[in-house]
Amino acid sequence: MLGNLGVQICRTTTSQLPAQDLGETYIIQRPVGQGKYGQVFKAQNKLNKQIVALKKIKQEKEANGFPRTAMREIHLLSSIKHENIVSFQEVVIQSKSTYLVLEYMDTDLHNLLQRRIGFSLDQVRYLMYQILEALSYLHSRNIYHRDLKPNNILYNGKGQVKICDFGMANEYSKKRPQTKRILVPQYRAPEIYLGGQYDCSVDVWSAGILFLELIVKQSPFMLAKSESQCFQKIIDLCGTPTEDVSSLPHYHELINEPKERTLRKYLHAYSNSMPQLIDLIDRMLTLNPAKRITAKEALKHQYFQARIFIMMPIIEQDAQTPKDPPIQKKVKQEQHKPLLQGIKINKCM
Repeated sequence: MLGNLGVQICRTTTSQLPAQDLGETYIIQRPVGQGKYGQVFKAQNKLNKQIVALKKIKQEKEANGFPRTAMREIHLLSSIKHENIVSFQEVVIQSKSTYLVLEYMDTDLHNLLQRRIGFSLDQVRYLMYQILEALSYLHSRNIYHRDLKPNNILYNGKGQVKICDFGMANEYSKKRPQTKRILVPQYRAPEIYLGGQYDCSVDVWSAGILFLELIVKQSPFMLAKSESQCFQKIIDLCGTPTEDVSSLPHYHELINEPKERTLRKYLHAYSNSMPQLIDLIDRMLTLNPAKRITAKEALKHQYFQARIFIMMPIIEQDAQTPKDPPIQKKVKQEQHKPLLQGIKINKCM
């Protein structure tokens, strides 16, 4: 666990990190993404020719030390290993810049959604099972990601997804102060909006919003232009929270009148969804976090019991591009080799 790693995160400097020189080992090929905490490049290892992702860490605000978010990300990724979580390899330094060397994936779900790459219901089931597997693993280790969104779910040419960007991740503790400014508004759980304490269930809410978005083929928050409008859309879909929330700091600021829950009607109207799918999304988007389904419980839901043959979209090797690419490469369907992507229920931790 993170607390047993024996590293003081807040005062670490780059000189204390065991790091290699970037130029000796890697060749940067091109930028592939930009996040809140750093830019990401595609690179190649000179020695073994392996393609990797280099995440350049922003250090402007902490010139005399190493950013605590980056240090936390390094030690979290060093302590976890899961097939649906991006793997961390090492730290490399070039001049005054520091890079994390990470597993490279072809693209991310945000890129695919922006390019209007649609997934069938069976494909969505396979994607969501992988995401929930990763969350169940993290939550079993008392780690919440706190920034789950399409940009942070990587996708490769075989239909596998991996959660990345652990800059906002941390160990959950009731005693540790919590930041309330997490997650983009569209994927933020209602308890965070209301200013309450939160736990690992915020990741399940975010996954539920992504689930909903993949099913109805568009974001339910598409027209929302502010955080308050995003919260009102939550109210429109999920009803007004009533259980033990009226005393929360922002309750009276955000809630004016009671509204009924319309989520199931919304799903019926926008998709020909099976009852098990609607039930699972409904449980993932339960307003009360104490009653919200956990990632571990979701994996055992009836929705995931069927074993199926599916074809996942095959992405060209260099399909991932920076924001607003001038030319977008096509996604092609593999025709000659069906993939057995059946949902295999493993014993959860």
